[in-house]
Amino acid sequence: AYGVLVDAEVELGDYAAATDTLQQMVDLRPDLGSYSRISYLRELMGDRTGALSAMQRAVSAGSGYPENVAWAQVQLGNLYFDGGDLTGAAEAYEAASAATPGYAPAMAGAAKVLAARGQLAAAADLYAQVVALLPLPEYLSAYGDVLNARGDQSGANAQFATVAAIQ
Repeated sequence: AYGVLVDAEVELGDYAAATDTLQQMVDLRPDLGSYSRISYLRELMGDRTGALSAMQRAVSAGSGYPENVAWAQVQLGNLYFDGGDLTGAAEAYEAASAATPGYAPAMAGAAKVLAARGQLAAAADLYAQVVALLPLPEYLSAYGDVLNARGDQSGANAQFATVAAIQ
């Protein structure tokens, strides 16, 4: 129940209450769920180093469900990516894929790294697989951006049209 309370307090912007509730949650159960919430709260507070540390603890805490660990690895990869650490991001996304093969968010993260490194053909190929598995607007838009950067305006427009249809 503490997780739900923390989530609500964070979304309502009551970070002080969220911090207090989260401390109670961690005291009772220091696990992937509590550490990942610490990471998110620290990220919101501008503490990137603390967010990375807490998400690393979430990954280390593990879970009885491989997809939960893969989710935490993707979040860790996103933190690395947003901080400009493409190597750390790639390693985290690879670990997520190893934990749960075919996990679309991990594949999308890997495609994002490829695109950032200028490997647009490989990024486009991987995004094509991602949107076939899970056609979320964020993946379709990223795929469209990569296709556009490659000069495939028709392919990019098709992705953007799908996003517009979803909206």
